[in-house]
Amino acid sequence: GTLANIIRQAYSIQRVASLIRTREHNAWLKYTHILMARPDTAILTPVLWRPPPDGGIAVSAVNPSLGVPDRFAYGPADMMLRMMSERYRHLQRNLMTAWNPEI
Repeated sequence: GTLANIIRQAYSIQRVASLIRTREHNAWLKYTHILMARPDTAILTPVLWRPPPDGGIAVSAVNPSLGVPDRFAYGPADMMLRMMSERYRHLQRNLMTAWNPEI
């Protein structure tokens, strides 16, 4: 995908994290786990809920060396919300620095 698509994708994920936080606040509830799946992801086999024993984030086996994928991941709510929010902020910081090296 193009850089613009990557930025839009990260922004959308960050907005979903914001909506989840707003829902938690307004409904006086706290999610324990979050599953993130893109609507264009084909789930061809049942998803077995197996939180990693170390409390980390479970991801699909596609390109595991590239970090947490945007297509499918689940884990503890706090960790997922942080990951979902940080990706866009990270892109913003790095792109601003790349376009303006004096920052």
